[in-house]
Amino acid sequence: MTEDRPPPPSSPPSPLTAREREVLRHIGAGAANKQIARALDVSVRTVETHRLNLKRKLGLVGQAELIRYARRAAADDEG
Repeated sequence: MTEDRPPPPSSPPSPLTAREREVLRHIGAGAANKQIARALDVSVRTVETHRLNLKRKLGLVGQAELIRYARRAAADDEG
């Protein structure tokens, strides 16, 4: 069965804020909310809000889809 989701673009879509793109990069690297919060000097709740906004803007459902998207985007950025 094939998935009907489009592959991630080579760079995140323009509607994402710079901070959302940072959070997406951290998610792609496998970081947990607490680790992302420490790295960006924000609260865990702020990271959770960024994750919700990312899912909404990218049309993703669930954390697993967000993680898969972030990993593919990270892989595309590497080469």
